[in-house]
Amino acid sequence: MFTIKVKNITISTIIGCNDYERVRKQNIIISYKIKAEAGERDILNESVDYDTLTQKIINEVEKTNFKLLESLVDFVLKIIFENNRIKSAKVSIKKPKALLMAKSVNVSKKQNSRD
Repeated sequence: MFTIKVKNITISTIIGCNDYERVRKQNIIISYKIKAEAGERDILNESVDYDTLTQKIINEVEKTNFKLLESLVDFVLKIIFENNRIKSAKVSIKKPKALLMAKSVNVSKKQNSRD
């Protein structure tokens, strides 16, 4: 079992409950950590192609318009678990400037593939 971490992917999407957040895209920052099985040989299709996975996350999230970060985290986890080699994952999403007095708000969730 291998651990793969991808940190700080900046994506622009509609996210938030307030009227002004529903009009214009804003940046969010996604990080994920996965535990996955990999083949014994040095062959990409026997492992997790994290470049392809990351591009799929970016492409799909850019099209979303969730109100809650929690819902977006669940959405990203569903994308990750489309790959049956992945056994567990943790997704964290930061929303910069979500609160006036905080640098960002961060929502995360860890899940096993069988959950």
